[in-house]
Amino acid sequence: MSSPAPHAPRVPHVPYTGGEKESLHISLDRHRDVVLWKLEGLDDEQVRRPMIPTGTNLLGLIKHLATVEYGWFCAAFGRPTEAFWFDTATEDMTVGPDETTADILAFYFRRQAAPPVTAGTGAASPRRRPRRRRRRAGPAPRWPP
Repeated sequence: MSSPAPHAPRVPHVPYTGGEKESLHISLDRHRDVVLWKLEGLDDEQVRRPMIPTGTNLLGLIKHLATVEYGWFCAAFGRPTEAFWFDTATEDMTVGPDETTADILAFYFRRQAAPPVTAGTGAASPRRRPRRRRRRAGPAPRWPP
C-alpha cells in the first residue's frame, strides 16, 4: 500500500454549550480525523503488523470502528446497512489476506458518510427504552473541563 494521503487532523473544539447534535458531530469528526492521522506515512505491512499480544493491528481497528459506528447509527435510527462481507461478531477486528487496505479505508469512509445522514436529519429518533431520570442538583457538564 502506498501510504494514505497526508492528513492533518482538524481537531475542532467541541463546544461545551453547543447543541447536542452539533457537539456529537464535532466530537465524532475530531476522533475520526485523529484515527486517520495515525495511518499517515505507514505502509501496508505496518498497518497490518500486530503491536499488542491480542494480535490487533491499526487496520483491524479501523475496520472495527467502521463496523461499530456504521452499524450502531443505522440500527439506532432504523436505517438499512450495507451487507457486511465478514462476520461482525468474530471478524470485525481482524483483516484477512484477501482484504486490502484500500477496501478497509473505503468501508471506513462509507461509514463516515452514514451518521450525518441519519443523525442530522431529525426525521427519526434513536430507538430506545424510556429511562427514568434521576434528579440532580444543579447542571451537569457534558464533558468535564
